Amino acid sequence: MDLYLLVKTLHIISATIVFGTGIGIANIMFLGHRGGLAEERVFAALRGETFDEARYNRLFRVWFALGWPAFGSLIGIFRLMVTKPTWSRAS
Repeated sequence: MDLYLLVKTLHIISATIVFGTGIGIANIMFLGHRGGLAEERVFAALRGETFDEARYNRLFRVWFALGWPAFGSLIGIFRLMVTKPTWSRAS
């Protein structure tokens, strides 16, 4: 296997790991949030801290709002990896 294929393979594997980890974290956080019990929310988001409902709700909204652009960016990166677009410079 030449160096290019090795780097390409490592790149695809690492991107998949990052994507899968993000989806897994989002799943745990969202299910903990929907559960409604304070213990589930603490386990999902604020491990090791005392639970403050107002702070949790504020942080959850921030996390949720920032998660969508991150998810969209990763989808865009995967699209670029798959389609491999070529851009030429305009003269």
